[in-house]
Amino acid sequence: LPTANRSLLGDLAAAASCIRAAADIARVNIEANLCGAARSTPVAGLEPSLTTAVADAAGIIVRADHLIAAAREALAR
Repeated sequence: LPTANRSLLGDLAAAASCIRAAADIARVNIEANLCGAARSTPVAGLEPSLTTAVADAAGIIVRADHLIAAAREALAR
């Protein structure tokens, strides 16, 4: 963001919004798989990997939110 061309800040925010949406969709699908794994016979080692993936997706969402906010703030200046 600090080196971004001002005229591209809107594009940067839009791209971060798309990344955020993709991570949120992935997180929902992973959570659905976790619920399904809890109801069925667990596959050895699957649940910790899915739990880690949920945390990773949540981290991406937080970083995307920060980038979107920073881009909007820079545009407002």
